[in-house]
Formats: sequence, structure tokens, C-alpha cells
Amino acid sequence: MSNLGDNLDKAAGPPEPALDVAGLQNRAAGRARTKRRALAGGAVAALLLVGGVAFTAIQGVDGGSQVVAAGEGGDGPTSTEAPDTTTATTPTTEAPTTTIVGGTTPVGPTVTVDPGVEDPRDGSSTTVIPPATTVPPAAGVDSLRVGGTYTGKEHYRLDATECRASGNTMSHSLLSTLTVTADYDGTADPGTWTYKSDYCSRIVGDTWRGTGTFAIGLPGGETLTGTVDDETAYPTEGEPYTVKITSGSGRYEGATGVCQLTVHISDKAFGSQTQSGDFKCEIST
Repeated sequence: MSNLGDNLDKAAGPPEPALDVAGLQNRAAGRARTKRRALAGGAVAALLLVGGVAFTAIQGVDGGSQVVAAGEGGDGPTSTEAPDTTTATTPTTEAPTTTIVGGTTPVGPTVTVDPGVEDPRDGSSTTVIPPATTVPPAAGVDSLRVGGTYTGKEHYRLDATECRASGNTMSHSLLSTLTVTADYDGTADPGTWTYKSDYCSRIVGDTWRGTGTFAIGLPGGETLTGTVDDETAYPTEGEPYTVKITSGSGRYEGATGVCQLTVHISDKAFGSQTQSGDFKCEIST
């Protein structure tokens, strides 16, 4: 039996050594330390933005840290991570417009342009249009009495067809310049007046009679209009006559009154003659 036991022990081989638990724990701890060193072996950098200045925080193997400004003390550590290449997209908008009188004009950056004020930007293409101004209407004339002298040229035609319907035989056209030399009531605008009259006439026995219309252009652009209706002895070298003002324009709107003219006829030729003399006008509105 002892030989059988010995033979079995020989066949089984030497006994297994006892499991070394402490050694396994030490080896596992050593591998963990090695892995931590490997991870901490490369410096981990972080950029801090303080007051608009970039700083680099460096953590070394020993767990300590150092903060240096970027660009100081060399180029600083280089991150091993790939940089973020994502670019923020800035939305684009169409150029704003400034409304100007008459339309809109494209401009660059937003700017407010008041009418009549120069655009403060250099090189601006904005057209600034001055604001529209309104001229108040001139005050009306209550009354005006003036006098002066005149001279003019008259042209006439016999057997005028435009005058036959009224029973007249001659047509006349008189264009005169009136110069105001005296203001009796009110003040006339400086400058000359223009008198234009168109009328028809006939001679019956020893009496001449004429009827028609006239207009006086004043220096301020206003107009006085009225009628001619007069008769005088024939033949004559000129007799005073009166024309009647029935309307006006501008400051003389609604005007009424009369103008009295003396007449001196000269430079007579068939179909034309010169008239001159004095005049006095009384106008009210």
C-alpha cells in the first residue's frame, strides 16, 4: 500500500504552490499607476480668456499647475487636440436704405439722413435734398392810387372783319409802357407797367367811338384787366379817356377801379401812330 501511495504521488507531480493574492494586488496597483502617469505625462492646456487676454493653464505630471499669458515666455504648449474649425456664420442682410424725397437711395451702414442735413459719412453717395419751403401768399392790396407818364404805339386797320359784327369799321391794337412817378395812396411795386389794349371803333359824323378790352401787367407778376368804352370829337389830336378795371390777379384779385389817360398823338402814318401822355389809376380790392 505504501508503494501504491508513493507511485500515485509521483504520477501527480509536485504540489501546486499557494495563490499569492498580495502579489496580484501589488501588480494591479502598479499597472494603474503606470496608466495614470501615461495620461498625465502629456500636459493638458486650457485657454482662459480674462479681460480679452488669452492665458494657458499647464498641469504637469506632479499635479501642479502654472498659468502664463499666451505669447509670453515662448510660444507656450501646443494642444494635441485638433482645433475647432467650426466657423460661426454671420447672417447677411441687404444694405439699408434711406428715404429721400423722391425715392430711396441705397447706402452703406445704417445712417439717418434728415432732409436738408449733410450726410456725416465721408464718401457718401446719398443725395440730400433740401426740405420743400412754402412761400406765404403776399398780402392783398386794399387800395392804390398812383400816377405817372406813358408812351406807346398804336396800329389800326380799316374794314376789319373782326369788328364788323359789332357794327364797327376799324380795329386797333395799342401797346404802351406806363412809368409810375407818384404814389397818392399805397405804394406801387417798383418797375414799369405794361398796358395792352385791343378795341374796335367807328366814326359817325363828327364823333369817334371805340369799345374793347385791356390788360395791365404789373412788376410783381399780377394783372389788372378791364374794358374800354369811350367817344370823342373827330378829328382830334387826342382827348383824355377813361378805362374801367373789372378784375385782377394775385394781390389784386377782385380789383376794381379806373385809369384816366391823356392823349397826345404824333408820328402819324396810315395804319399807325404814337400815343403819349399822363395817367392816373385808382384801384381797390
